[in-house]
Amino acid sequence: MAVDDWMTRPRCNLVVTIGFEGELNMELFLAELEEKVLAKKDERGLDVHPELKQYYERWLGYIFWKYEDAFNIRNHIQYYNGPDSNQPITTSELSRIEGEMIFKAFPPKMSPWEVLYIRHFQPELDANPSAQKSLIIFR
Repeated sequence: MAVDDWMTRPRCNLVVTIGFEGELNMELFLAELEEKVLAKKDERGLDVHPELKQYYERWLGYIFWKYEDAFNIRNHIQYYNGPDSNQPITTSELSRIEGEMIFKAFPPKMSPWEVLYIRHFQPELDANPSAQKSLIIFR
């Protein structure tokens, strides 16, 4: 992290893709993420995962974590809107999207994470091509 700059030229973003049968209920997903991860407190009443609401700031060569001024989970959630978002994306398109996310910079003064929701996914080698599939990609 000390040599990486998430806000201009990241070199080590992690990208994790999770697939679902059917369409994911994003409102329920966001509510669960907010309640069980972002708002979770320890026995002293402190955030269990404060870094999910923080970004880093450099000062005199040191890195400090600061809370976002107005954290909103929706600022960290993106919906895929490709050339034709009604058409499912393929495995090769997914690889391209993941590759772009690895080197994509994060906005300044925002916690460095996001979730990309892809509503329609159709892998090339699919045992059940008639079933709808959706994806979330964590970065």
